[in-house]
Amino acid sequence: MEEDLDSLARLLEGDFAWRLAGGMAISASLGRYYRRHTDIDIEVEGSNLGRLVEKARAEGYGLFSRGVVARLGTTTMMFHFVPLTEAETLTGRWGAIRLARVRDDGSILPRVRLHDWIDVHVYWIKDGVSVFHNGMRAPATLLNGVEVVTNSGRTIRAVDVRQVLAFKKFYFSVMDRYDKRMINRYLLEQRALVSAAEEIHNA
Repeated sequence: MEEDLDSLARLLEGDFAWRLAGGMAISASLGRYYRRHTDIDIEVEGSNLGRLVEKARAEGYGLFSRGVVARLGTTTMMFHFVPLTEAETLTGRWGAIRLARVRDDGSILPRVRLHDWIDVHVYWIKDGVSVFHNGMRAPATLLNGVEVVTNSGRTIRAVDVRQVLAFKKFYFSVMDRYDKRMINRYLLEQRALVSAAEEIHNA
């Protein structure tokens, strides 16, 4: 896991803040992979989106709007990817965004490494609340979860798993249900650790 996160940290190194999100944020909190991941999710504030896009394009990525073509049962969805211009990203009308490595003609390369496909969730902070592009709202304090130090000494901040849980309420695949179970198990373990520490402190 540290190797994948180190590659991501190198790729997105710059003067803008971002947070690890989605299933990888759960793995970061657990300290291990608990399932196979097919991409990486990150969160970025709207004011930093332009710098993120500029950095990604310089590294050979294209910017796409990810739309669902069809849902196949409860486990698989088919997506289509529509190229976006930088100006279009700032309008807020695109829905989910994916950064993907591209060929010279702009077509998407197959995923070889985990960070070849990066889903970007954009938010704006209003009155202490993070408001996301899909309309979801969560306390801004949940932007700060665990910190992970990569193999090269870089530090990545993941969102709190409770924010991931809020996102997962919108999705119902087998994978999403498994993610929700892992989050709830993690939160129960953390509460148990806090209770044990309080008992020791009060003894």
